[in-house]
Amino acid sequence: MKNISRLVLASLLFCNTWGSQAQTTSKFISLTTPKDLKVNANSVVRQHDVTLYIKDVDQAIVETDRIITVLNDLGMRDVNAAKSYSDNFQIKDLRAVIYDALGNEIKTIKEKDFRDVSAVSDFSLYEDNRVKYMEYTPRSYPITVHFTAKVEISSTAFLPRWMPMEDFYVGVESSTFRVLNDSEINLKTKEENFEGYEVAVDGKNKWSISNVPALKKEAYQPSLSKTTPIVKVALEVFKMEGVGGANKDWKQFGKWMHDELLSDVQELPQNVKDEIKSLTAGANTDREKAEIVYQFMQDRSRYISVQVGIGGWKPIDASEVHNMAYGDCKGLSNYTMALLKEVGVDANYVGIYGGSSIINFDTEFSMPEGNHAIIMLPQLDGQDDVWLECTSKTNPFGFLGGFTDDRDALVITPEGGKIMHTTAYPGDLSKQLTVATVSLKPDGSAAAELEMTTTGVQYAWRSDVIDNTAIDTKSNYMERWSHLNGMTVMGSGINNNKKIPELREKVEMNIERYASKTGNLLLFHPVVFNRNTSEPPVYDNRYFDVEIQRGYVDIDQYTIALEPGMVVDALPEPVEIINKFGTYQLTVSAKGENEIEVKRFLKMESGTFKSTEYADFRKFRSDIVKHDNARGVIKL
Repeated sequence: MKNISRLVLASLLFCNTWGSQAQTTSKFISLTTPKDLKVNANSVVRQHDVTLYIKDVDQAIVETDRIITVLNDLGMRDVNAAKSYSDNFQIKDLRAVIYDALGNEIKTIKEKDFRDVSAVSDFSLYEDNRVKYMEYTPRSYPITVHFTAKVEISSTAFLPRWMPMEDFYVGVESSTFRVLNDSEINLKTKEENFEGYEVAVDGKNKWSISNVPALKKEAYQPSLSKTTPIVKVALEVFKMEGVGGANKDWKQFGKWMHDELLSDVQELPQNVKDEIKSLTAGANTDREKAEIVYQFMQDRSRYISVQVGIGGWKPIDASEVHNMAYGDCKGLSNYTMALLKEVGVDANYVGIYGGSSIINFDTEFSMPEGNHAIIMLPQLDGQDDVWLECTSKTNPFGFLGGFTDDRDALVITPEGGKIMHTTAYPGDLSKQLTVATVSLKPDGSAAAELEMTTTGVQYAWRSDVIDNTAIDTKSNYMERWSHLNGMTVMGSGINNNKKIPELREKVEMNIERYASKTGNLLLFHPVVFNRNTSEPPVYDNRYFDVEIQRGYVDIDQYTIALEPGMVVDALPEPVEIINKFGTYQLTVSAKGENEIEVKRFLKMESGTFKSTEYADFRKFRSDIVKHDNARGVIKL
């Protein structure tokens, strides 16, 4: 097919054989992109049909037929002409045909011409071993890519989900997901976020959507997985690399994980057992024992991705982790559990989504989920549950930081699995206190000393400086206070109190151009350090709700010392703003003849707010920027 008209991209004949039944389909896709789909689009998915055919517990087939028009350079990342594969995900067919703007065939790429690379990444409970992807650089745009693939699955624990709104700036002309279940196993399905979208449900286990304009990315918005249609599917009985599993609910799935994945990987060498018992011999409580074990693990182990075991889910043996002194999240979590077991402290393995964005396990729909593993010590010493991140060499005992905090996760017990919520760090406990003295000179330069104390999530946000070199720490401060013209860090020190946990940073600096001189006046910013400088963007028609995942509190107390002969001429008026998004207070006042006192308080509330409230939210943030950048005047 060397030439295709401008109005017709393809008239393609496919013959797909499932068992003894053959299906013949003729497809006609217009090259002309509907105007409403092209708005804000880098690419348009003309057609994306995915058929999942489940034969039995040991075999499923996924067939993909995808046609996408790429409108510019950025749209090339949306082509998705790629398939992962491993021993349990075998590629049976792979092909891509590329057309130019007039519908002329430019190139046909066969399976042997696809790039073949490793697909293992960090922080994974499961990853395919390799991936084949199309590598092509267009000479001009638009181009259209017709991609077809067929993959045979023997690990039926991992079935595809349907998420037609693939990314921002991608229009969807047509997307269909079909599941054909010829097995005798019950197939669970769950539909999410259909409200506001015209999703057609045609018969049993077939979903489609059409003519959806590209979505523009907006600041402070929930993820697409929370706001656009998704269909999840899972078998109640499955195979994972030949090992049978049960998945009626989370309790049953967790029981399978405990019995098949965790029960035989916690044996330690005798010398290790003796060592850890000796180290904890003087401990009086389970918490003291657990703290010693956690520190022992952190001191002698490091994280490295290890993708082995059943589907990448089974941890390697605890003894092997000890001998190698490294492991992935699964291995290090299991190793820590084995050490705790030797000193009589109970611990549970936990599957979770790790990342700075909070992603929860679905409490109502059990299926293989997550990209990370941690552990939980239930009701330690009869008190609260304690969660431990075992891949960090610096986390304080029981501190999750901003990577696994405040989310639903799967806790594995001998009796089965259960969804539990990890530790949350409320805004009132996530504080940053900055106390500073600034000595202002007549030439506009200044010398400053400050102490910054952070707790809660703000401790996690600043934890990068804990193990930094002196050069890296200096660079961190230079970037943090880049709004201070001519700033030079003269010295710094860090005190990391892991018991609280609390981080205290002391910094001494010179600021060459803190104030600007105009005649006999000095113009200066009273809010010296924790100054907001950028406003949220303006949207004529905000589409998404506003999501603030974590609240926090900033408290700033500055003393600005003046030399003799310098007189306060004008200071910003006091400000107080209180609304549903937070609280902002600022007072700048003269204390005697040679001193200015600055007090600033900002509390941001977490929550999800309606899209119609974005303008009010933006005004609140813009008002903070305005008052943070207000100036005072000193007369010389």
